[in-house]
Amino acid sequence: MKRFYQIIGIIVVVSLGLLLIVKFNNSKQNMQEMHHEITNSSFFSDHEHKHSVSSKTSNLKKFSKIKIKVNEADINIAKGDQFQVKVIGRNIKAVKIGVANQELTIADDSQISNDDCKLLITVPAKNAVNKISGSVNEGDVSLNDLSIADIDLQMDDGDLSINNIEALKTSFTLDEGDIKITNSTLKADTSNCKDGDLTIFASQFKTSVSLTDGDVSISNSKILDNSSFNLNDGNFQMSEAPMISYLLSTNSGNEINFRHNNYSGHFSKVRQHSPLLKVTCDNGDININ
Repeated sequence: MKRFYQIIGIIVVVSLGLLLIVKFNNSKQNMQEMHHEITNSSFFSDHEHKHSVSSKTSNLKKFSKIKIKVNEADINIAKGDQFQVKVIGRNIKAVKIGVANQELTIADDSQISNDDCKLLITVPAKNAVNKISGSVNEGDVSLNDLSIADIDLQMDDGDLSINNIEALKTSFTLDEGDIKITNSTLKADTSNCKDGDLTIFASQFKTSVSLTDGDVSISNSKILDNSSFNLNDGNFQMSEAPMISYLLSTNSGNEINFRHNNYSGHFSKVRQHSPLLKVTCDNGDININ
């Protein structure tokens, strides 16, 4: 009987040992499979990340005009080393670039999503381009360090940045987006914005501005000639205001503050031989100091 129990005990020990070995092997195999899966997943993720965005740089022959018709892209036009266009995005083949009769044309396929597309256009001299025109449906536009005779841009959804630009004639139409003008001279500007703010800093300008819903902020700037701002719903703010003529009006219930004095509804100040700044706010305050 004693020998019988010894045999049973040996069988139990051997069975437990075999069970542990099987579990260990299965666990090891599962760990290897998991490691293989994670490694492949990481590889494809990295591969996808590295190859989801590509770029292409095109060195071009000389051009003096730029015409844009783009559905989705952020665009930067600036002084650089040469006549060049660099495209970055997932679908760079959707962007078509061409130069004919010294005019650079850029267009994309509106049927292809390209919301991460970026275009950098450079020219080798500040005054290399005399006209920029076109439209951008969705994307920001930035103009930097250029002297241009004529700029005419329409934008549906995006911000416009003007930095260190000298222009004889400009026309900006934005459906939804902000306009920021810095260190620039705009000698004859017309700007229309349905939904967005206008900021002007350290600049010189003559302008006619119409804003449906948005604020205007101007500082450290010079009015070159008679200018007007018509705001439907928004406030007008000017600091370090020049010594010129002013004609200011707003609806009752809103305030006019001119050089720390308050006025209701209407204020005018005339200086001989100086430009006139006319500001009308249908629903908003005017603050000039």
